[in-house]
Amino acid sequence: MIAAHGGMDRWRAAPTISFSRKAIFENNPQKPWVLHETIEQDRRRLYQSWPGEEILLADDGVEVWTVNWKPLFPPRFVARIGFYFLNMPWITQDPGVILEEIGRGTHPVSDGEYVKVAMSFEPGTGDTPKDRYVLYIDPESHLLRAIEYHVSYGALLDASYLPPSTKTIGPFYHVNHEFESIDGLQVPVRYSVHGQSGSRTITGEVSAWSFRKEFDEARLEKPPEAVVDTSSPRRRVE
Repeated sequence: MIAAHGGMDRWRAAPTISFSRKAIFENNPQKPWVLHETIEQDRRRLYQSWPGEEILLADDGVEVWTVNWKPLFPPRFVARIGFYFLNMPWITQDPGVILEEIGRGTHPVSDGEYVKVAMSFEPGTGDTPKDRYVLYIDPESHLLRAIEYHVSYGALLDASYLPPSTKTIGPFYHVNHEFESIDGLQVPVRYSVHGQSGSRTITGEVSAWSFRKEFDEARLEKPPEAVVDTSSPRRRVE
């Protein structure tokens, strides 16, 4: 899979990863998320701008802060969604990731048969080590076609009034529909997200991919009107 997407060395050599993303929600298509984001490759610091809403978001490695935040989801949860799902072939090689091939099968959004790889995390890995994924890999092209996932971000589960015994919600499905080659790397440019029943909830477009930009440290400077996100990836009651 990694070789089919352009290899590990080329991706790791990029100083930053940046792209623009548009997410159109089926239940509110008039209010899409439109944002530009840049992620520092080695330290994973990042900044985003949402031009239509005049929103700013940044993660300086210590705090996640925003200006004019409007989405219902916690900023700390939203900050890396695009980066992780759109770069998943390479994210599989992050420290603490556990991979296991579990055979072949289909998923609710496609009739095709795929190689299935379970992805989990060692305890203490990142914010949400209880997250679980299944990667669906095309057996011919070896491209990553879909990601089944379960979310364990505590503040989301608490906001849903789920009992403390509930550790994750899902499964949900991220499906890649089209790829382009950028600097020798195969990256998604069209995707969709689907709920537990398989019904589409988001239609996504990705553009302006770049692996060459310099990281702008000034974008991490917190303005006076910024609000620090205090949401927790852990549940209030475990």
